[in-house]
Amino acid sequence: MMLFCVYVVFLSGSRGSLLAMLIAFITWIIRNTSKGNRIKHLLMLLPILIIFYFCYTLLLDSLDEGLLARYTEDDTSGHIRLYTWGLIINGFFNSNILQFLFGHGLGSCIRDFNLDAHNMLLQQIYEMGVLGFIIMVIF
Repeated sequence: MMLFCVYVVFLSGSRGSLLAMLIAFITWIIRNTSKGNRIKHLLMLLPILIIFYFCYTLLLDSLDEGLLARYTEDDTSGHIRLYTWGLIINGFFNSNILQFLFGHGLGSCIRDFNLDAHNMLLQQIYEMGVLGFIIMVIF
């Protein structure tokens, strides 16, 4: 079942989900085994990682171009996100005092920049302002 979950997460194209699944599995091993068996169980993870690597290399040939680009060195999504975040931060700090405190309005990231923020915190502080952001963090 675990290999099926890894396979499905891999096909989703989410690298963060793969990393989270690996961290969750290692944490489960550490928390649910006795001290003497931890090394043994962590060593059991090695064949799973080797199998995953071979599945990864075999699946690369069958993936479409968009999904394949997410797992190769040609992925530039990180650069695009940094550029988008810079636009939002500049827009936030160049706002008037009312927009700084109360925000630009829901959906304004897409309206003003024609881009999704890909960062919930930046999007919330831009759209809801400092006061809305503080309320969101508190609750």
